Amino acid sequence: MTHHLRVGALLCRPLAVIVGFAYPAFASWKALEGKNEGKGGVPAQGRDAWLTYWTVFSMFNVVEHLADVLISW
Repeated sequence: MTHHLRVGALLCRPLAVIVGFAYPAFASWKALEGKNEGKGGVPAQGRDAWLTYWTVFSMFNVVEHLADVLISW
């Protein structure tokens, strides 16, 4: 049973990194790369959405780290 849990953990962590960090980073880069809406760029609300994503993502990471430090005390 513990072998299955280890395999699951090994598979879930990379998947979480891809879904939570790699794809949003790529999409943000693409959104910022296009400066003009008419030339294939992303509208301002698309850029604002990615900025909001990174702000929330960062806050969750800070809270998670602080909670980890407090809980592991």
